[in-house]
Amino acid sequence: MIIWSGRGIICALSLILFGVIGLSIFPKEYDFYAVVFSFFASAAVCWSLGNLWNNEDPKIFIEKSTGKEINVKRIHTFFWIEMQYWGIIYSILGVILLATKSITAAIICALVICAGFCYYFIKRKSGSSNIKQENTPTDKKEPSVQVETEEERLKRRQEKEDPRRFMPNFGNTDNA
Repeated sequence: MIIWSGRGIICALSLILFGVIGLSIFPKEYDFYAVVFSFFASAAVCWSLGNLWNNEDPKIFIEKSTGKEINVKRIHTFFWIEMQYWGIIYSILGVILLATKSITAAIICALVICAGFCYYFIKRKSGSSNIKQENTPTDKKEPSVQVETEEERLKRRQEKEDPRRFMPNFGNTDNA
């Protein structure tokens, strides 16, 4: 049983598609590398499409009966894991498979993948400071601030503070 939501099925379909492509491109003696190729190619597809689709802004709908705003956002998952994380999983599996044949190639490949992820996160972090600002009208009314005089503040404080609240109550039912 395969479970997905949104466009999450693309994770499995890309792995199958790239597996077929890899097996048809690579010679028969290199079938193993065709499988490794399919994991890395699927990782790239899942990572890029997952980041594109799962980071979209939610659509806002207004419910007619209550007038409340409802934010609707599609999440694209495959076996309850978001698509972009399948890219990481496929990359790790590809490196593990590659390590069974050639540890040097696996290390080089792992370093390249780590550099790619680091580049993405650094680019994403530096890009977050350039938030797109909407045009806001300049004639906004600022809330009026009431200035309280010293006499009003002392009067309010005396009304609020009651020194009798710290005294013990000896059967007196009068709270005032």
